[in-house]
Amino acid sequence: MRVRFIILLLVTLVFLDFAHAATIHGAVYNPDLDLIHNVEVEINTTPKQSHISKNGLYFFNVPVGSYRITAEQYYQKELVYSAEKVIEISKDGEFKIDIIMEQMPGVVIPSDVEDLGPSLLSLLRARYGYFFYIAVLLLILLILLVLFLIVVALLDKKKKSTSADIQEVDVTSNAESAKNSEELKEEIQLEQMPDLDGIIDFIKKEGGRTTQKEIRRKFPLSEAKISLMISELESKGKLEKIKKGRGNILILK
Repeated sequence: MRVRFIILLLVTLVFLDFAHAATIHGAVYNPDLDLIHNVEVEINTTPKQSHISKNGLYFFNVPVGSYRITAEQYYQKELVYSAEKVIEISKDGEFKIDIIMEQMPGVVIPSDVEDLGPSLLSLLRARYGYFFYIAVLLLILLILLVLFLIVVALLDKKKKSTSADIQEVDVTSNAESAKNSEELKEEIQLEQMPDLDGIIDFIKKEGGRTTQKEIRRKFPLSEAKISLMISELESKGKLEKIKKGRGNILILK
């Protein structure tokens, strides 16, 4: 939106500048005072104006000020005729200014050549005038906009990639921390277990046979800790565990 406003402002300023202008016109001659065809005439207004004269005549609209008019003619990309004239426009109106060109020394033109053609750039500038410069400006702005969008997209992609890497590291770190915490908890539970001989003595008092539920009543420990202790005694061959219903019957060996 801001770019569009700037472009509109530039175009408005250009046309306001030429709303009240003087008209400069005239003819372009060679040293023999013959009209020169296909000559490029340019005046250093802002922006510059250029005109390719097919018949040797030209005209420009300019505001009040000092200007330099240049005229050039080329043959096979080589400058043949040129001229330069400085003028002063002090008021609005119509001014007739003819230009007499000089032939460049050392340039040989075949006698059968009648019309000398201008360069492609000169044709574009002469044909499209202000629109040529506006199109160039718009093209530059478009290129800058595309480059800006590419840079923004690359930075956004890099930011997302970095964020994903950080999240992955956090998930891995949390998983490892949870695993280490579980292992540490299990070790603490085993260390905090009462003497296994106490469970053996209790079963002996019960006649060498009791249930896991009774042991849990006797020892104020969690079910997980009681299960670990019984599994430890079972692995040492000191008791046998028999599944019955929802509970376990423990028998000393």
